[in-house]
Amino acid sequence: MVSLPELLELPKKQRLAIAEQLWSSVEDEVNFTAPASHRKIVRDRLAAYRSGEVETLSREEFMRRYLAHRAEPKRLAK
Repeated sequence: MVSLPELLELPKKQRLAIAEQLWSSVEDEVNFTAPASHRKIVRDRLAAYRSGEVETLSREEFMRRYLAHRAEPKRLAK
């Protein structure tokens, strides 16, 4: 059996493939119900989206903003 530290040394692509295989091996056995507080957040956000209260972004605009944010120098919390 391979240890977790050994798995963590693998390249990202291999780690992702292993994670996907592990998830696939149990996903049909998992009966997960999100907590009520999480379901309320989803309902509230969906209602805000449907009412036009929130700004939506295209994938392209989201990626542009995300990449710009990642390129910013990291600031330490004071």
